[in-house]
Amino acid sequence: MPTFRFNMKDQDGATFPVVGASLQEAIFERPDKTTFVKPTVFVTDGSDGGIEYDTEDNTIIDAAGTWKRQPHIITAAGREFHGEKKVFDVDEILS
Repeated sequence: MPTFRFNMKDQDGATFPVVGASLQEAIFERPDKTTFVKPTVFVTDGSDGGIEYDTEDNTIIDAAGTWKRQPHIITAAGREFHGEKKVFDVDEILS
């Protein structure tokens, strides 16, 4: 099962700690431009800015083509941040 990792960075490229975030999630965009959101967990304790989403099974990534993913957090102070968008390709299943 795939794991998607995100490293939150500030505008200067420095690690952005996400300790105490009131919301942390991953936004995915399918090749047809529809989106869905999944909750993330800290990779460590959040001080390194790392969050990740472990897919429950292989059906989450359900279409071949170009996908996008982006982390989204809301800090304990209520500030909202979207991390860098990343693009990844999914190939057709070989039979």
